[in-house]
Amino acid sequence: MPTVADLLKTTNVGNFKAPPRFPGGNYVMKILSYDMLPFHWKKNDTHGLAYVPTLKPVSCIELDDDENPEVQKEMDAALQKYGDWTAREFQFAYTQRDSGIKMATIAPVNFPLLECDSDGEPIGIMEKQAWRFYLREDGEEQGFVADVLGLSFPSDTDLGDVLEATVDKKLLVHVAWVPRHDDPSKSNLEFESITAAP
Repeated sequence: MPTVADLLKTTNVGNFKAPPRFPGGNYVMKILSYDMLPFHWKKNDTHGLAYVPTLKPVSCIELDDDENPEVQKEMDAALQKYGDWTAREFQFAYTQRDSGIKMATIAPVNFPLLECDSDGEPIGIMEKQAWRFYLREDGEEQGFVADVLGLSFPSDTDLGDVLEATVDKKLLVHVAWVPRHDDPSKSNLEFESITAAP
């Protein structure tokens, strides 16, 4: 087994390479699971819990597009360079440094649902936000659950049952690398749009 000194002497820094980035494009993704993770909006000091799914790509629209062989070839090369892209999982959350608590971030697939006090104790449903997840109004269903996942429920369905029904459902996600606001020389992977899977 090499020692630290051996590794420091025999490692050439010119061999260091950044890992390949997940290629931007359009992917059908499957919801593997979800967590109810805490969030805190500092601007108005709101605490709560958000629906935060874990998603996995199952197919790539550009890779399957036989009508555009040039785009298909380019995407195939990018995905080959990346490696096993179907093993990649996405969840928009981070771990706080000071507390070690996993927190929800703002993302098109994350939905604030429950308001909590500053100690994390539930207060109630976040009515001004929850409708984006699911809304039944005048007999019509809307929101992520209905419009993107294609699910329908009777009006007396428990929220917990709706959450569980999202697991294993698919959606179409446009993945892009977007420049950071605080440092445009760097970029973050984002879900730029989510729509119903074809």
